[in-house]
Amino acid sequence: MNVTLLDYGAGNVTSVERALRRLDASVVTTNQPEAIATAERLILPGVGHCAALISALDEHGLRQPLLHAIARGTNFLGICLGLQALYETSDEAPSLAGLGLLPGRVTHLPAGVKLPHMGWNQLQRTKTRSHLLNGSGEGTASGLAKNPPRHSERSLRSEESLCSWVSTREGTASAMPKSPANPGVLTPDVRGMAAQDISMVGSSRLLDGISPEAYFYFAHSYAAPASGPESTAVCEHGRAFIAVVEHHNIFGVQFHPEKSGGPGAKLLENFLRLPA
Repeated sequence: MNVTLLDYGAGNVTSVERALRRLDASVVTTNQPEAIATAERLILPGVGHCAALISALDEHGLRQPLLHAIARGTNFLGICLGLQALYETSDEAPSLAGLGLLPGRVTHLPAGVKLPHMGWNQLQRTKTRSHLLNGSGEGTASGLAKNPPRHSERSLRSEESLCSWVSTREGTASAMPKSPANPGVLTPDVRGMAAQDISMVGSSRLLDGISPEAYFYFAHSYAAPASGPESTAVCEHGRAFIAVVEHHNIFGVQFHPEKSGGPGAKLLENFLRLPA
């Protein structure tokens, strides 16, 4: 299984690469446009500030090769900030255009909750089936502990230092307006979701076979609204937001599968096994 990992300088590239190699994937890390042109699968990890990611893609001349690769059918997975880059724009960097592969805008989570949203949460699916959540050992109903898994103190300190500088640049968030209703799209009823829940009620090639009880690790302050046919799982932290997107050969997760134990490893394996 060959996969190309876009290395624009994000701090989680090494941990994503390590997680992929544990799955026996052949990984190429690159910031060269010609490598994207021949990629069988593409993954864009991301942490930090949206402007840094978008600017790096443009400075390295990666935007157009990436868009062309996706247009010709190459499977693409965006992780955390890599998911947010799929949309038209982000309030974190309003002057910069996103990749524009999905309609809409990434917005700040509400100011009334602890930010960054960092820690373990569950998902709620918005479609009935998922291939990325399929067959995770740690995420099975029989094997899942009642409490979420814990990182070591060292890894938690690493995540906190990663996110602390982001939150200092965000300023005070205002309550974001609700997304306009789309009468053509059935959206999940998330009104009863607890603040630490993500709901799953539908179909996902990334989540297929992973237990609804599985936990995933989040570290972010911005997120895409929980609406649109591309959503296959949502979460809530102050408001509902998209946790997993799937649209043809375009995939994205707001959480960090490389830090999410067995369920995260299975999600990555499901992506690697998708037909090219």
